[in-house]
Amino acid sequence: MEKWGNPENSDKDYWFVETKDENGNKGLSGGMMKRQSQEQSY
Repeated sequence: MEKWGNPENSDKDYWFVETKDENGNKGLSGGMMKRQSQEQSY
């Protein structure tokens, strides 16, 4: 998991997630960030 941030706006921080198998081969990857409004679902 790696945090990508915007030093000028901490509300826009993005967390990048990447998985690998036991041999080091890439698996799933994606990311998440803070909801921008309460109406957004998960």
